[in-house]
Amino acid sequence: MRPLQLLAMLITLATALSACSPPPQPRQRGILQHSTDPAFVHGTDHSQVDRIAATVVTDLQQYWAETFPRAFQQPWRDLDGGFFSVDTTGNGNPPPCATAPADVAGNAFYCATVDAIAWDRSALLPVLAEHHGQAAIALVLAHETGHAVQQRLGVDLGDNNTRLETTADCYAGAYFRWAADGNSPHLRLDDDDIDTALRTLSVFYDHTPSGNNAHGTAFDRTTAFQHGYRNGPAACPAHQPQHITSPTPATHHAPDAQLPDINEFFQQYVTDRGGTWQPPAHNPDSCRPAPAPVAVCLDPPAVRTDQQALDDMRYEIGDHATTAALAAHHALIALHQLHQPVTGRDATRRTSCLTGAYLRWRATTTGLAAADLDEALNAVLTDPTTTRDATGHNPLTGHERTSAFRTGLLTGTPGCDP
Repeated sequence: MRPLQLLAMLITLATALSACSPPPQPRQRGILQHSTDPAFVHGTDHSQVDRIAATVVTDLQQYWAETFPRAFQQPWRDLDGGFFSVDTTGNGNPPPCATAPADVAGNAFYCATVDAIAWDRSALLPVLAEHHGQAAIALVLAHETGHAVQQRLGVDLGDNNTRLETTADCYAGAYFRWAADGNSPHLRLDDDDIDTALRTLSVFYDHTPSGNNAHGTAFDRTTAFQHGYRNGPAACPAHQPQHITSPTPATHHAPDAQLPDINEFFQQYVTDRGGTWQPPAHNPDSCRPAPAPVAVCLDPPAVRTDQQALDDMRYEIGDHATTAALAAHHALIALHQLHQPVTGRDATRRTSCLTGAYLRWRATTTGLAAADLDEALNAVLTDPTTTRDATGHNPLTGHERTSAFRTGLLTGTPGCDP
């Protein structure tokens, strides 16, 4: 049994983020194209969330029946033990791998001993749909089916639980790509739904990358999902979490405390490329862009911060959310001083990438805790204003921004060049 055990975190973080500048809201349209009757699900109440879950697991088994033989050269076998919908507020029969319905509260899990998947329909699935959207239900069930894939492959990772969980995330990403490409007869998933999946993974995370029930950091989990999304399921068994962080405690600082380090990094970036770095002024009266947590003026260079908005971002996401926003807007100034475009998709990709490159530099100079990296990642993923272009727009999806951010984090500034 591999429960998520993070429903309280989901509710808390989703509520906090709703006050931030603002994260995407759950879409009004659903993901169902042709729904499935949940009558085959043990214990179903035929509710809408069970209809979504039944449709998703039907779709997943079709995906794996088609894909598993090509990816792993062996036939797929549908789950022998079936599927269980649990009313965790009632006194009904518990599903396999549980002694009481309450054991499943806030959870979904794969039970390897009977080859079955169970979910909490009373709290987990409705909360996922309400705070993130229906695609979050698909993500959780795709992850649990990923454990069934591992069971069929005879995967034994010993006590490396993070590797086990992130590989299941990778399989979920491969499934989402198949559905987003229009191959699913049951679901319709698009860019917004991919972002929903990543936001969900960034909530169900561990600040430390190890432990008996560790699922991985937000960076680990979103990276694994995107690896499967890009490369398909055959690439998942070899995927391993990549860590540039250090085993240091998370740091806490005022929103502007990182400005000297950020300035040093971008001075080096500009001069290495033959430019001359002109340090931006901080909050001069001459710079009055539209209100935002962080904004810039390019001629002369200046950074404008709204202290209350930065404090809100720091409280709602974390200290390194403000670090990410400050670094991204310095990146715009650096691009301008190198006579590079500062508007449009490529500019926004490069600001996201350079934000990651700055954090890589921080990791090698002063150290970077996994929790600090997750805060920066969440800001890039959930708040489009963090890495926007010089006009205040962000044309990239959340998964495009985080992919660019990850490139900078793992490769440094060379990966951010045109």
